[in-house]
Amino acid sequence: MILGLVLDGYALKVVVQHLGAALLTIDLAQSSMPGWLQALSGVADLGGVIATISFVVRLSSRRQNWRRCSWGQARMFLYFHLLSVLICTAAYVVWPDLLISDTLYSCLLAYFGALWLLPKGQAIQLKWVSVDTVLWNLCLGLLVLEGSVMVASRTLNLPILWMGNSPDHTLHQLKANANRQFFDDRYNSNGYMDEEFFARQKTDFVAAVVGDSTVEGIVPKRYNFVTVAEQLIQKSLAGKYSRVALHNFGITGTGPADYVFLTEREVLKYDPSAVVISIFVSNDLQPIKVAASTRTCLQEWLSWKVSGRAWRIWSAKTSVAGILAPISAKKSELPDYLQDWRLETPTLPLKDYMMLESGYMVNAQVPPHRGFAQTEKTILYLQKRLGSRLIIMLCPSVFQVDDDLYREVLRTQGPGKVFTRDLPQQVLGAFCQEHDIPCLDLLPAIRRSQAQGRAYHLRDPHWNTHGSQAAGQALADFLVQWQSRQTLVRAAEPR
Repeated sequence: MILGLVLDGYALKVVVQHLGAALLTIDLAQSSMPGWLQALSGVADLGGVIATISFVVRLSSRRQNWRRCSWGQARMFLYFHLLSVLICTAAYVVWPDLLISDTLYSCLLAYFGALWLLPKGQAIQLKWVSVDTVLWNLCLGLLVLEGSVMVASRTLNLPILWMGNSPDHTLHQLKANANRQFFDDRYNSNGYMDEEFFARQKTDFVAAVVGDSTVEGIVPKRYNFVTVAEQLIQKSLAGKYSRVALHNFGITGTGPADYVFLTEREVLKYDPSAVVISIFVSNDLQPIKVAASTRTCLQEWLSWKVSGRAWRIWSAKTSVAGILAPISAKKSELPDYLQDWRLETPTLPLKDYMMLESGYMVNAQVPPHRGFAQTEKTILYLQKRLGSRLIIMLCPSVFQVDDDLYREVLRTQGPGKVFTRDLPQQVLGAFCQEHDIPCLDLLPAIRRSQAQGRAYHLRDPHWNTHGSQAAGQALADFLVQWQSRQTLVRAAEPR
C-alpha cells in the first residue's frame, strides 16, 4: 500500500507540474511567440489540460488497487518514466527553441501508457529477463547519480556543481572574466569594470553601485558614469576622508533578484557607506516568471549539466587555442564617436530597435503591471538588509527622453491602451518616498542631456559618453548631499 501511495503521489505531482507549465506557456505565448507557434502551443496546452483531467479521473479509479501494487508495477512505472525522459531529450535536441509545454506532454503520454498497461494486482514479467534487469539498473543508476550530484551541489560550493537556475550560476555565467580587456581598460580581478575594490575603513567613504549593463557600461571606464561620479565626489569630499571611492558592481544581464544576491554575497563584505541599487526602468520591471523544474528531459538534470561542464573544461585545457589563452596586452584605439556622438554608427537595425523599445512601453502602460510589485518587494527586502545605506537610482528608457522615438513607438501599440510616459518614475518614486528610501531619479538629468545632444548610443538603450557625463554629475551631487545629511544625523545622535 505504501509503495502504491508513493507512486501515485509522485505521478500526481508530475501532472500538477505539467499543468503549471501549460499555464505558464499560455502566458508567455501572448507576447513572445509568432502566430503559428501560438496556435501550435495552444493545441498542446489544451491537450495537456484534457490529459491532466483524464489522468486524475483514471488515478481515482485505481484507489482500490493501491494495496495490491507490486514491484513489477514499480519497475514498469520507472521504465515509462525513463522513456518519457528520453523522448523529451530527443525532442529538445531537434527543437531546442520550440516553446510548447514540456515537449507536447510526452511525460503525460508515458504515464498514461503505464497506467493502462499496469495489470491489476499482478507483476509484470518481461519476455527477456536480461532486458528487464538492464532497464531496472539503468533507471536506478540514473536516479542515484542525480541524487548524489544534487547532494554534492548543496554541500560543496563549486561552480561545476551549481544548479542551472541558481544565483551563483547566473552571476558566474554573466560576469566578465577577470582582467579581460575592454577598450584600453581591463576588468579587475573580481570581474568588474573598475579598479581593485577595497573594504571601507572608518576614515573612508565608499559607495557601491549595483546594476546591469547600464552600470557596467559600454564605454571605456574613464567615461563610465560611476567613474565620473567618483572623480567629482573625490573633489567635493577632499580632506574629509582618507579614501573616497565608488565601486562599480555592474553585471550585464542581471536583474533585481540578482542585485539582492550580489549585495549579500559580494557587496557587503566591503562594508560600503552607501549601496546604490540601479533600476533600469526598461527591463528591471519585467514580471519574473519561474517555471518549476520537472526534469522531463536529461538536459534539465543536474548530472547532465555537470557532465557537460566537465567536458567543456577538459576540451578547453586540451585545446591549443583554449579559453585559458592569455589576453593580449595590446591597447585598443578609442573610436572617434566617443568624443562626437554624430560619428557613431547604429548598434541595432531599425526594425529590431523599434521592436525593443516598443516592448519596453509595457512599463508605461496604465495600470502598472505586476512587475512593479515584484520590484517593490525587492526594494523592501534590501531596505531591511541595508537600512539607511540603501539608495535607489532610477535610470530612464530611451523613449522617455527622445520625443520622436516616443511618438513612433506609440503608433505600434494596440488600440485601447493608455500610457503615461513617466509612469515608472511616478510609481517607484512615490513608493520610495512612502517608505523613507532615498531615491535618485535620473530622468530630468538625462532629458537635459538629450536636449543638448544625443544621450544614448545610436539605436541602443545604453548611455554614450554624453549621457554618462550627465548621469555621473547627477549621482555625484546626490551622494554628496546624502553624505552631508548622514553626517548631520550622526552628529545629532546622543553619545
